[in-house]
Amino acid sequence: MTAPHFQSYTKDGRKYTTLGAPAGYGPWLFQHLHDPELTQRLHIMSNAKTSTINGLRVDSVSFQPCPSEEETSQDRVYSGVCDVDGDATPWSLVAVFDGHAGHDCADHAVEKFPEHLRRVLSKRQNWSYLATAITQAFKSFDEAITRGVLSVFPSAEALRDIPQDDLKAMINDYNSGGEVYKKIILAMRGTTALTALVDGPRKNLWVAGIGDCRAILGVKLSNGQWEARDLIPPHNGTNPREMQNVRDAHPGEPNVTARDRVLGAIAVTRAFGDTTFKLPAEYTHHVFLNANPGFRVHSSVTDVAAINHTPPYLSATPDIQHITLTSEYSSTPRFLIMGSDGLVDESVVNRGYEAAWFQQLVEHIGAQLDAGKEKDGNLALVALRQLLGGENTERVSAYMTLEAMHRWMDDTSIQVVVF
Repeated sequence: MTAPHFQSYTKDGRKYTTLGAPAGYGPWLFQHLHDPELTQRLHIMSNAKTSTINGLRVDSVSFQPCPSEEETSQDRVYSGVCDVDGDATPWSLVAVFDGHAGHDCADHAVEKFPEHLRRVLSKRQNWSYLATAITQAFKSFDEAITRGVLSVFPSAEALRDIPQDDLKAMINDYNSGGEVYKKIILAMRGTTALTALVDGPRKNLWVAGIGDCRAILGVKLSNGQWEARDLIPPHNGTNPREMQNVRDAHPGEPNVTARDRVLGAIAVTRAFGDTTFKLPAEYTHHVFLNANPGFRVHSSVTDVAAINHTPPYLSATPDIQHITLTSEYSSTPRFLIMGSDGLVDESVVNRGYEAAWFQQLVEHIGAQLDAGKEKDGNLALVALRQLLGGENTERVSAYMTLEAMHRWMDDTSIQVVVF
């Protein structure tokens, strides 16, 4: 179900492709690799790892093949023990964070959110409040990012009276440790978040997400067939319900959504950070645009500020799914695929074929488990290989080795949790 438009040609013994780019772009040179070298290089390029958390196997990859330093992946992955107070057996936490506009917020989330979540869960009243506690953890983590800005500049109105030179000096405080700048730049960046929590006895799974990371449950049916279950809908412009929710929250604002984006600018509707969309426009004009280095393109940010009338426009409220991991009458959850939105990147997967692609992916990984082959490799690497072209080594090679200094595919991180 991946995009069918791959074509290549050979000239002077060298391989070229456009990777389906529009007319006028490309072609670009690439190296056609063959196994076992192809698999070995993909393993290294994707930083493929396997770990065991409380008896759970977790395979992971994180892939961005573009060699340019400016295109370094902003995805982050996490897997580790979550010691919830009051529970004798530690829990397991697996997460994917997909940063945008910079790596700062994703770095902050992968470093700080696991401990923040543990603290919030430890204060829960009882199991019936677990989903509420997870929601609280997501929202309070994001609120702390916003408070970082408000701790320095508590009043939007007061910003207008501070001279620009004074504002710049306050914000860009490199000579005094840069603590203010760190708070401001963190708020200017953003990240999506997808988490999977498994309790100590491994009987329950809670999946929570904001943004457009994807969580696909691989279920073994009683007839031996595999079924893919899409757990968390994408919180972005491809989801009509999300777009309508934004419009409903801001009546009378015709420009609140445009080009499948919030305020015509940002694709996701829920995220950590992205405080430009959560505070009044005065903060954009007087604080965020004065950070140096700051935004890559100031003009688009100014356009957003001009129609920022009733913030916040984004939220950090997660969608949450609870799954019982013990066998049901007709099916048994066997594994969870967690991926950044590169898992459904439109340069690789055609829009509208996501469900079929997820089913194909679950069947492929399920076949590996049925044959006992999971012990011989990394299931996340298997998923990445399928995304890039599977047994079509020419296509996989093109995505891996294209000789271009701009990115030709989205950052792609995948974690596969086997129950």
